[in-house]
Amino acid sequence: MDLPRGKRIISEKIANLGAVYKKLPENFRGVIRIFMKFESRVHRGDILIDDGNILGVSLDDLDKSISSYGEGALKEIKNKAPQSMGDVDVYKFGEIEMSLAIDSNERVLFRHAIPLDRLGVGEVVVEEERKEKEESKRKGEEERKEEGERKRKEEEERKRKEEGEKKRKEEEERKRKEEGEKKRKEEEERKRKEEGEKKRKEEEERRRRGEEERKEEEEKKRKEKESIEEWRKELGKLDEEWARLEDEWKKLESIKDLSVEQEAEKKVPEAEKKVEELTEEDLKVLKSKPKLLKSIGFTDKLRLLKFPRASNVMELMDGKKTVGEISEELDIDKGSIIDLMEELKTRGYIQ
Repeated sequence: MDLPRGKRIISEKIANLGAVYKKLPENFRGVIRIFMKFESRVHRGDILIDDGNILGVSLDDLDKSISSYGEGALKEIKNKAPQSMGDVDVYKFGEIEMSLAIDSNERVLFRHAIPLDRLGVGEVVVEEERKEKEESKRKGEEERKEEGERKRKEEEERKRKEEGEKKRKEEEERKRKEEGEKKRKEEEERKRKEEGEKKRKEEEERRRRGEEERKEEEEKKRKEKESIEEWRKELGKLDEEWARLEDEWKKLESIKDLSVEQEAEKKVPEAEKKVEELTEEDLKVLKSKPKLLKSIGFTDKLRLLKFPRASNVMELMDGKKTVGEISEELDIDKGSIIDLMEELKTRGYIQ
């Protein structure tokens, strides 16, 4: 039988086989293993027992590699044991070991378990001393060799099973590692693809935003350029208009200068009269020395056209000459120049 390891609880000579049966514990679960030499051949017998019932029996002729099972094996054990020399060992099994023994030896089990008393082996009376004397000279050395061979075979069998179990576990471990490595690589590949896809999308999004920003920037520059061009065109038009107005202004001022010179003598009496009518505030303005704080805007230049020789007045406003002196130098009516100063002050061109 192919049996798991158990706990040895009884070990006897085969001559005491009957006593071994009597020593079995109540509700015994395990195996009786018999090694006996019969007619110069070594036999191994196994009797599998569970709770007072025999589950299966096998007998192996180890020299001829012949095996028998069931009732035939049990009968051979009963017949050969009294005429044999050898040992009997009893091994106790736990529930797991018993299950393994049953699973591994289904071919040798009885269809229905039989009672333990079916063994029917009485105590074998063998004149061991006599046999030993008769056989010691002839078979002593042979027995030692056979015993050594038996143990060697058992050891080889044990090692073979251990090696097989070791290889099986190594194979399982190898498969487990391969499966783990495969899963790890699959997971790494999945993460690598996800990371690549993420980077690809981020790159596409970055490029899309960059393209949008570039287009927006180009559009902004284009509009700014168009705005600058339009502004330059408008400035050009304003400069042309300003030059035209300057020319008109100078023409008007030259006409006014002529009329002023022609009527100067007529207005002298009137001017003297108007000086007498100036207020104290007007006198302060005439005594002030104005200076332009900033350039005159285009629109304001148009507004100042209503004042006589306004451009000439502003050219003389250097912060050194009084308004009255400018009025006398340009021969401009004091009332008109006072009004011009008030307009300039109102629009923030002088203090």
